[in-house]
Amino acid sequence: MNIWRTEVDSDYKSLGYDNERHVRQIRLYKRGELSEWRSVYVQAVDEWGSKHERMPSFPGLSMHITCNEETKSILDGLLHEHVDFLPLASHTIRDDQYYILFPRTILDCLDNELSEFRRMPSGYIVGVPKYVFKSDCIGTTPIFRLPIAGSPIGEPYVNDAFKQLVEENNLTGLRFSKVWEG
Repeated sequence: MNIWRTEVDSDYKSLGYDNERHVRQIRLYKRGELSEWRSVYVQAVDEWGSKHERMPSFPGLSMHITCNEETKSILDGLLHEHVDFLPLASHTIRDDQYYILFPRTILDCLDNELSEFRRMPSGYIVGVPKYVFKSDCIGTTPIFRLPIAGSPIGEPYVNDAFKQLVEENNLTGLRFSKVWEG
């Protein structure tokens, strides 16, 4: 079993917020401080001069995994117990519905003794150069977050089943970097 971190593929178009106040709403939702989700407004952006005309299956949105309706339907069978698909809205994108794919599952499965951490002088963890997971803790969970630094709002991690589903369906817009092989 491998654990992967996802990254947005900058070769594709991405999404941007219509209004920066929406960033605060996402943070509040991630921290569990917002009782219900209200659609955040986004627009298509092409900051990098993409060669692609269409949006990818997973367009980037400020460090979030986002997906379109077709991708959501492909992933739903594998992920429905582990994620919230948070709908996005747009005044300018009318041909597709997009969602933030927000992992609900938080697994405290990082071996703190064998992993290596990059810390601020205050002790706050700012990076993990070496991951070591407790494999019996992960099981078959396809996507999860870690409660690093006492905060469960970290980035998502995925297993081989998630990566394989993306690759088998030729879904575009994500890159995978292996963080652990177990």
